[in-house]
Amino acid sequence: MGGEVGAQRELEYQQAVVEALADAASVREGTPALLESLCRRVGWRAGELWIVDPRTNVLGRSGSWPAARAASTRRARGGRALTGADGAAIARSVWSSGEAEWAIDRSPRRPWSTPWRSVFAFPVLTGSRAVGALVLLDPRLKARDDAFARRMSRLGLHIGAWIQCKGVEEALRAREEEYRQLSGRLLRLQDEERRRIARDLHDSTAQRLTALIMNLDVVRRAARHLDHRSRRALSEGRALADETLKEIRTLSYVLHPPLLDETGLASAVRWYVTGFSERSGVHVELDLAELGRVPVRIEQALYRVVQESLTNIHRHSGSRFASISLARTGAFVTLVVRDRGGGLRDATRSTGSGTPRTLGVGIQSMRERVYQLGGTFDMESSRAGTTVRVRVALKRAAQSAGQNPDRRRS
Repeated sequence: MGGEVGAQRELEYQQAVVEALADAASVREGTPALLESLCRRVGWRAGELWIVDPRTNVLGRSGSWPAARAASTRRARGGRALTGADGAAIARSVWSSGEAEWAIDRSPRRPWSTPWRSVFAFPVLTGSRAVGALVLLDPRLKARDDAFARRMSRLGLHIGAWIQCKGVEEALRAREEEYRQLSGRLLRLQDEERRRIARDLHDSTAQRLTALIMNLDVVRRAARHLDHRSRRALSEGRALADETLKEIRTLSYVLHPPLLDETGLASAVRWYVTGFSERSGVHVELDLAELGRVPVRIEQALYRVVQESLTNIHRHSGSRFASISLARTGAFVTLVVRDRGGGLRDATRSTGSGTPRTLGVGIQSMRERVYQLGGTFDMESSRAGTTVRVRVALKRAAQSAGQNPDRRRS
């Protein structure tokens, strides 16, 4: 009968731990709820959780929970441990030995003495390795209870597993944040490089081609002195120079259209769509509201989303029709790009299995640009076509960019 009661209590303790930690995002966030739930279940007035830092191998207090009136006389303030140096010592001893310990103070109570007369600490385990200690405190005298100590030690395995799990999650979040920062920096460098190349093409290469055409025109005015073959070569050279100049200017504008800086996103999208339709034969229907000027990072990001979406439509969907909707509603800017192609499944079927490399990279680039602004990126694909939806909050994006919504790049 006693074994059944002990097993039932252990299940209750485990349930208390699970309930307390279910929604905790981190160890430090979940510690107070864990200690409160456990202390109330086992009948102790307060508790502390001590965890070793895996980077420094130093034991530190993750948090504490004092019940009302439990730590009155010399309770530590300002975030210090409830038990002070004594608590750190017993936690360190349990962590080092991997064995539970009791400390009972039977001396006469004095007004200035520590309020804790009973202290029990048990190891927090990951497998067979102690990663910390949980300390229970009470102002009343509590008799040693070996069965209770064994139950608590087994409970330490569950707490240790949770700590290990949360440690992995926190490490992943840290890596993800590092990735986000690196991705954002790469995207900014990419945009700056595109801007630089576009400027060089426009200001240098295009100007030299213009000078070359002017020189060819001078030669052509004296072409009557040339034979037929030379005049034909001159005419062909002049035509090639014209075509090359046109392509250089188009490339320069595609890399970074001056309209994006001069008149805003809507004008840049109209210009790009006109050229895209001429080159690809894809009819694009536009519904562009008057946005006014929005933060430069939003304009750049949404322009690149439009570019990448139309490129994917041309290369992968097979659709001869697309639509673009751009609107500013309150504090949000919304972009929707649709096509009537076969969806991404048809695009992947032609290459065997998985998303084509260029398509996958493009989608990831669009998603990262939007996430860097704190926006949402959704893509739906079916046999009826593909829809890309982007929504960005102006205020949040401005904060992310370190500027107010009306500030422009100088």
